[in-house]
Amino acid sequence: MSNKVIHAIYDDDDVLLHAVKDVKAANHHIEEV
Repeated sequence: MSNKVIHAIYDDDDVLLHAVKDVKAANHHIEEV
């Protein structure tokens, strides 16, 4: 199993929360928000 790390910076909380929902819906793990 390979591990990939993606770092993302958001300047708007609403955009961040929407992105978190999309990532979790795709069954990816989020380490820290």
